[in-house]
Amino acid sequence: MFLTLMTVLWAGEDYRIGARDVLEVEVYGEPTLSGSYTVDGQGQLAVPLVGPLVVAGLTTDEVCAELTTRLTPDYLVTASVTVWVKEHGSQPVQVQGAVVRPGVYYLDGDTTVLQILGEAGGVKDGVSEVRITRADNEVTVVAYQDLLTQGGVRVKAGDVIFVPV
Repeated sequence: MFLTLMTVLWAGEDYRIGARDVLEVEVYGEPTLSGSYTVDGQGQLAVPLVGPLVVAGLTTDEVCAELTTRLTPDYLVTASVTVWVKEHGSQPVQVQGAVVRPGVYYLDGDTTVLQILGEAGGVKDGVSEVRITRADNEVTVVAYQDLLTQGGVRVKAGDVIFVPV
């Protein structure tokens, strides 16, 4: 038996799928199985012939492997499956304060504070520090100039980034 397994990683190898993420699944030569699937609140994906598949906490590689296993050989002799995250919706970060576009942004893998501030359109003039509040209420204050020169402060899902003037 010949089995082909392909995966495209738009979100980075470390991205863990969660509820509200939209996955694009392509099963080569099978348009009825291919399409966009939203991960439900229980962390499951409903793909025809496969049934509910728990994907929360998995990478796209792991989802691809599981779909390939479930489709081969019962439904397809060979399965060529590609999976990628089409829309991120499971790992929100709030950006508030002196930024161009405050709001909620979604992580798409390993992301720094500077990258999230860039997504928010950048900071306004006169900013001297950035405050990061973690889900456990731990607050970290970083000089904005240090972010520019050193970068490296990683953002986690649930963080609130506040930029005071």
